[in-house]
Amino acid sequence: MIGRIFNRTLIYALLVAAIGAAYVYGVANVDAAFGLDSDWLAPPQVAAAGLVAVGFDPIRRRVESWADRLVYGRRITAGAAVAQITALGQGGDSAAALRDLARIVALGLGTGTASIQLRKPDGGAHRYAWPVQEPPKRLRELPINYQGTVVGALELPADPGRAPAPRRRAMVESLIRSAGVILHNASLTIELEYQITRMRSRASEIHAARWRIVAAQDSERRELERDLHDGAQPGLTAVRLGLGLVTHLAKAGKTDAARRAVQNLIAQIDNASAGLQQTLRGLDPEVLRESGLAAALRELADESGVAGHAEITDATDGLRFRADLEAAAYFCCAEAIQNAAKHAPGAALHILLEHGSGQVRFEVRDEGPGFEAGDVRERAGSGLRNMADRAETVDGGLTVESTPRGTIVTGWIPLS
Repeated sequence: MIGRIFNRTLIYALLVAAIGAAYVYGVANVDAAFGLDSDWLAPPQVAAAGLVAVGFDPIRRRVESWADRLVYGRRITAGAAVAQITALGQGGDSAAALRDLARIVALGLGTGTASIQLRKPDGGAHRYAWPVQEPPKRLRELPINYQGTVVGALELPADPGRAPAPRRRAMVESLIRSAGVILHNASLTIELEYQITRMRSRASEIHAARWRIVAAQDSERRELERDLHDGAQPGLTAVRLGLGLVTHLAKAGKTDAARRAVQNLIAQIDNASAGLQQTLRGLDPEVLRESGLAAALRELADESGVAGHAEITDATDGLRFRADLEAAAYFCCAEAIQNAAKHAPGAALHILLEHGSGQVRFEVRDEGPGFEAGDVRERAGSGLRNMADRAETVDGGLTVESTPRGTIVTGWIPLS
């Protein structure tokens, strides 16, 4: 409102001064040249005043335009504004395009400032203002649509200027129609950039998880070598020596001693076999390859001593999945079962397997005392990290939730 009053005052003050000076100068010179009466109300002087007023109408328009530019800044025509907005769609920087859109609207309408709101899928909005400053206290928000869907809004000062309302309304509608495509394209570009960033972050996490898996497998390989060297190898060596002793006794005709040596040899073979089974327990069990995930977990529950209080529900309808997916799910469940046996001995244990929506899902829930979030590293060591790595290497995920009523390990692995 202040800008409008200043604008009108400036225009009419300049016009009055200019017309008065021209009239006085022109009439005085004409009177002197033709010897006319100097009475200001005489017909010639009145006619001269009318001619001066008519002649100054173009000057009035120019003064009005100059005052507009002085108060509101240089404006651009509606056609030029629409053309510039259309050209914005060819740029690659969405944020810069939206700030340019706000600038074009502000210059086209002569408002001095304008803002563009871009709606986000989560219900929020990005705001791009020109010039970059605090928005006016009073704003008028005009929705911007694209094919019937609101994609954003145009924010203008509540008192946008002094142009006639019909002309301004038509220009605003034209600008809003042209801006709908720009906001729609910007929304798609921003969403694409977000998805690319998210995929890169996910790829980095998977890459790191795979490196951790490689390091863990290398460590397990060395541990397996030590177990075979320190456990199975001495047992097999003892069996070999026992066979030599039996052969020697048999050749010497010492039948009773040979019989006792054979009995000792059988015990040594049993011990060596048990040692090998203990060493190979960390590898993929044969039952997993032959009978599937549910059967392998039942066997693991028996071996872990939790079968008496464990409930295994197989909602996969007996389906088999890719070997790497079943192995990842098995080792995640195995780690969770072993943690439950260690930290919640005797507590009820519920194991669920199901599939749907292109995923295989598993859940291991115990009714133990749970643990605090800060005790995860102390209670589970690297087990939780290993479970998460196992799931991530096949593009899956895993969560752990613990309360005083128990711990729930939930994981999912995509089938494709």
